[in-house]
Amino acid sequence: MADRETYRRLLLAEREALRRRLDANERFGLQNRAGVTELSQVDNHPADVASDLFEREKDSAHYHDALAHWEEIDAALRRLDDGTYGVCERCGSAIDPERLWVVPTARYCIHCQMAIDAKRRRDVAIRGRAVRPAEEGRIVGVAPGDDAYGVEGPGVDGEDIWQMLEPYGTSDGGGPVKM
Repeated sequence: MADRETYRRLLLAEREALRRRLDANERFGLQNRAGVTELSQVDNHPADVASDLFEREKDSAHYHDALAHWEEIDAALRRLDDGTYGVCERCGSAIDPERLWVVPTARYCIHCQMAIDAKRRRDVAIRGRAVRPAEEGRIVGVAPGDDAYGVEGPGVDGEDIWQMLEPYGTSDGGGPVKM
């Protein structure tokens, strides 16, 4: 088993690598993409704007994941300082040193981690809505749990959705559809 200082060096090296990655990527491009590269959005095709939005959201997700990992590293260092590092927070048993070597921020033994992961998968499977797009909830007339892309809910079908969205225009550049 490695001693506490070995794990401390491992955690500090991981934090330094993360810091270098954050610095080298300029926060995953978030600083350089404060807005799209053009001054006006008027002449941009909706697909270009969507691509820029997708890239910005992806960069934001990477940045927030990196910050969360930074917090995990700091929490592991605090556990090292208070003597609870390497002890499962759920069952109190020792975490396998091989697991700590691979995942130095581990808070749970492998058995408890597997149980936690299985519960999360069951919860998502039971709720089911975790895999649906957030925008779906904004479509007027679609009840929670309805699937606007396949299984039709009571009184809502593809034609109803088209009629709800038609006044906002189409992607053919013709502007709002006149009725």
